[in-house]
Amino acid sequence: LLQTNRMHLYEFLTVVSTAVEDPIQRANFVGSVLGDALNTLQSAETQEALSSVNNFLAALGIEQAATYPGSITEVGTVRTVTARFARIFSAFNELLSVGRRC
Repeated sequence: LLQTNRMHLYEFLTVVSTAVEDPIQRANFVGSVLGDALNTLQSAETQEALSSVNNFLAALGIEQAATYPGSITEVGTVRTVTARFARIFSAFNELLSVGRRC
């Protein structure tokens, strides 16, 4: 699924979870829905990227661009930075999306 489609699916599943009357079962359902996002946020990659401002700038490719401007046009670097940003941002966005509806 594309990230946008995943967001809509998570929002839909959150609405579905409101039909579960038992609070423990509802919490377990929402927890299972958010499992991938939580795993992403707990990953070593995310923890490292968010551990300091410098690491965050490096994760976004900004630090490399400052020292080596050519890095912003290198296909491999752009793919890596874009994929990393999409994983981290999407995980936070999924939590926000579900949190708004619970």
